[in-house]
Amino acid sequence: MYRAFFITLLLSSHVYAAPCTSINNNSCWSITNDTAQPANMKCTSTNGRDIYRIDYLANSTSTSEQFDRSYADGLGYPEPNITIHCRANYHAQPTNVIDFSFKTISWGDRIEIRITKTQPVVTIRPYW
Repeated sequence: MYRAFFITLLLSSHVYAAPCTSINNNSCWSITNDTAQPANMKCTSTNGRDIYRIDYLANSTSTSEQFDRSYADGLGYPEPNITIHCRANYHAQPTNVIDFSFKTISWGDRIEIRITKTQPVVTIRPYW
């Protein structure tokens, strides 16, 4: 019985963190590193709760994460009207840190972040 529970838990967490099939899907975070160096990024809410994290993103590459609509009571992730604070830095130069913030619009926003050398470009589109 426990084995079936853990297999179900493993499969559900794998599906939960799947790459986006399209930026037009709900609750999609798409991150692009437009710099010549690897980077990492962490985003938190105003109260310090972790919202999104990527530990390593190679230079000139992209990644995405599709959050399931069932997260946050079936409406998507993150919740509306919250301020998200992010910090991006470069592995080659740990002192080169870029802090930025943005506000969500509605449930399950589609969020695109392009990490650049100066200021990240954030595009937020509502799903609903």
